[in-house]
Amino acid sequence: MNAAASAAGASFTYDASGNITNYTQEMNRLYDQLSAAEAAFNSMGSKDAQESYQEKTLDPLKKKIDDLKDYLSQYEETRELIEDLDNEIDDKFYEWQDNNYEQLTYSLELDIEINDL
Repeated sequence: MNAAASAAGASFTYDASGNITNYTQEMNRLYDQLSAAEAAFNSMGSKDAQESYQEKTLDPLKKKIDDLKDYLSQYEETRELIEDLDNEIDDKFYEWQDNNYEQLTYSLELDIEINDL
């Protein structure tokens, strides 16, 4: 798992294809934590207590969520890049195969022509 996901407290699980299978559950868990923290913040009686709570609890939790969103964006971009590169490799392989077939066919045609002479 990526450090950003781990730092955000996310425990993603992946299927055999590398897709995240529990994204919704992990994001809901973090948003539930944020909602509970905001409710606690709103119930505080003093401005000093709210400022301290904001700094120690709300801001770090919001940063975790933002970091996790950044990680997920990078994860998707990386998966797309890998898929594109994999397709490019396949394309090059098929192109090489076609060229090889053309050369073999040409070589056989030449052999037949030479034998016919």
